Amino acid sequence: MNLQVKPGSRILALATSPFSHSSKSAKVFGVIGRQGIIEGMLSFNVAVDGSDSTYCISRSLLRSRFAEQVKVIAVNGNTLAGMNLIDTDELQNTTNSNFISITRKKPRFSELENALKKAKLLTQKRHELLEFATKNMQISKVNGYYLCAMKKSSKTMTKFVTDAVVLLRIAHMAASASAKGESTGRI
Repeated sequence: MNLQVKPGSRILALATSPFSHSSKSAKVFGVIGRQGIIEGMLSFNVAVDGSDSTYCISRSLLRSRFAEQVKVIAVNGNTLAGMNLIDTDELQNTTNSNFISITRKKPRFSELENALKKAKLLTQKRHELLEFATKNMQISKVNGYYLCAMKKSSKTMTKFVTDAVVLLRIAHMAASASAKGESTGRI
């Protein structure tokens, strides 16, 4: 699916609050904005190292007043709450939004698969999701960050990196402050 986006489209940036791997769930914070303006926030829980991130993102966004407006969903990596892998294709189809991952280090799906194996969390479904990502997502370097997006929309998504990074940083600070009392770290 090639989803059309225009300049000024709204972005939902998501970050997980700090958690321990013995926790059952972690809080995810979402910041919605465009062109330097924050327009709203979302929060929801996902299972730590679980498999519900795609469903939880979709449900939270589609129940919000921003459902029709968000055209880009940005995450720092392809997982939330540890190894809760996002099904990018399903998320895009369910929300009618483009998925992008923005990281400081170049993503390597083989390393993620090895980490899942080591943690004994690699299922057939997760293997298929990583295989899909390897074949259908393109990684490019933009403004010092690595952008991972569907090959069909990768060039268009580069226009949203700067705004997405700012929103990811705000989401990360809100998530960190909610758990620690003040914000720490960086995306």
